[in-house]
Amino acid sequence: AFSRGPGTTPGFQEAKFCKYYIGDSMDQCVDLCPPGTALFKNRICLPRCPNITTATPVPGMPLPRVYVSESYVSYFNATQNQSECILSCPPDYQRDTRTSICRPCSADEDSGNLCHRTCQGAVVKSLT
Repeated sequence: AFSRGPGTTPGFQEAKFCKYYIGDSMDQCVDLCPPGTALFKNRICLPRCPNITTATPVPGMPLPRVYVSESYVSYFNATQNQSECILSCPPDYQRDTRTSICRPCSADEDSGNLCHRTCQGAVVKSLT
């Protein structure tokens, strides 16, 4: 996915192609994020998924900004065999608010992990 070559990283004599990098320093190449890390933005393995707040300037105003906060959640992707940082859990999973991990929903009320279901509204066309 990434290439670091001559002139961009001291000591590299030829291009180095990596599928994923570990940590902020991006100095270790891996084909799969190791256990205890999660893939973020499809390129870097982090110890936990981040919360990111970005500030966007309001056109025509010098100081006011619109702040957008994104809270990523960790989800184990069985197809890829690794955890990923995503913005919302997939269907039949819900966010554990204590750990920020997607947990599978359960049909068992005693498990304490029932997914909240949202019913789509219906339009009543006639009462006769």
